[in-house]
Amino acid sequence: MTAERRVVAFLRAPVATETQKRQETVLARIEALKESGAIDGVAVRHWKRLAELKAEDSVLPSLAEMDAWAAARGVTLEPAFDRHERRSGYTGVRDEVVTLPVVCVTVLDGDELVGVYPHVCPGGYRTVADCLDELESEPTALGSAEG
Repeated sequence: MTAERRVVAFLRAPVATETQKRQETVLARIEALKESGAIDGVAVRHWKRLAELKAEDSVLPSLAEMDAWAAARGVTLEPAFDRHERRSGYTGVRDEVVTLPVVCVTVLDGDELVGVYPHVCPGGYRTVADCLDELESEPTALGSAEG
C-alpha cells in the first residue's frame, strides 16, 4: 500500500489582485491534480508577508520542517524565503524575520515531506510551476531525486 500523497499550498495574504489571480491559477492546477488522482489531498494555508523567527508564529513549525528538508538535500529556500534582521527606527529593537513567498507548495507522502517549492538546488531554481508540472507528468517521481 502506498502512502497518501498530499499537497499543501501556502499563500501570502493580503496580496494585490494580479498576484491573487496567480495564486488562484496555482490552486486550480492543484485541484485538477486531485481530481485526476495524481494526488490524494490538498490543504491551503495562508500566511502573512513576514514571520518573526523568535516569536510564537503559527508558520514556524512548517518553516522549520521546510528548512530541515532543504538542509538534508543540500538545497536552499533562499531567495524565496528571505531571512534578515529588522530594526525599528522608533524603538531601536532588532529582531530576525523571514519574508515569506507569495506562493509555496509542499508535497507530502504520508507524514514525510518530500518536496518544497520554490527552492534552489545545484541544477538551478525550482519553481512551484516545476513542482506542478512534475506532479502532472509523473506524480510518483517527486521526491525520488535531489532538487
